Amino acid sequence: MKKITLLLTLPWLLVAGYTAHISPITPEIKSRMLRGHSWHRGCPVPLANLRYLRMTYRGFDGRDHSGEMVVHANVANEVTQIFGELYRNKYPIRKMELVSNYNANDHASIEADNTSAFNCRAVTGGTKWSNHSYGTAIDINPLENPYVSRSGHIAHKASLLYRKRAHIGSHPRSVIVRGDAIVRTFKRRGWRWGGDWRSVKDYQHFDKPGAQRGRIPQTRDTKHSIKRNSKPSSYVIKPGETLYQIAKKFGVPANNIIQNNPEITDPSKIRVGQRIQLPE
Repeated sequence: MKKITLLLTLPWLLVAGYTAHISPITPEIKSRMLRGHSWHRGCPVPLANLRYLRMTYRGFDGRDHSGEMVVHANVANEVTQIFGELYRNKYPIRKMELVSNYNANDHASIEADNTSAFNCRAVTGGTKWSNHSYGTAIDINPLENPYVSRSGHIAHKASLLYRKRAHIGSHPRSVIVRGDAIVRTFKRRGWRWGGDWRSVKDYQHFDKPGAQRGRIPQTRDTKHSIKRNSKPSSYVIKPGETLYQIAKKFGVPANNIIQNNPEITDPSKIRVGQRIQLPE
């Protein structure tokens, strides 16, 4: 029974090698962000509302690496969950560093194929604050997943290969295509994908507009681990269980479970051992 309880409450422990920690912006990180110009006075979000993440990711070399990211406090927990799923699914990431390492130059960060989040800057081609300025947007493998303007222009030479959206190139799984698991992983938690936009396409971009509003969760210490979360993002069906029993167990509507798992066409015919994704 103890083993079953562990599986229900701490499923990320099954992802061998993945760790994620959340901390407030320490004086050291603040200094890096100021020197690197990713945050300055006048930005739309105070440093107190941001969180610094350390997360394991699977590199293009197939090995585990430790990456860093700054996001808004209101999305910090779910971002660690999302990247835990990406790690489990062996989604490759070339690099994960603070944009401060590139003097907050978005072009330079993209040229390095750097996966990043917070950067206090305007939207591309505009003057209003980008969702990156709130820490509620993430760009992933930007060379393989380029920004394409209304006219079809791509600013980075290395990205021209990826104008046609398909799993191609030396690391084909890094290319984000409609229907991919990475897109579903973000959308299950209410994030948008720039690949769905009509006038422009931003295949690297995921955001959660408005997530910066509301009460800021408090961090109890300077190193907050994903292991503190109490609700799993997925669940493996046990013998004798029905979908409605599972919904009651986790306090979520059965219809929401069905929406999160399009492969379930008949709720009465779920199978033992099947892994289902739970709604937030």
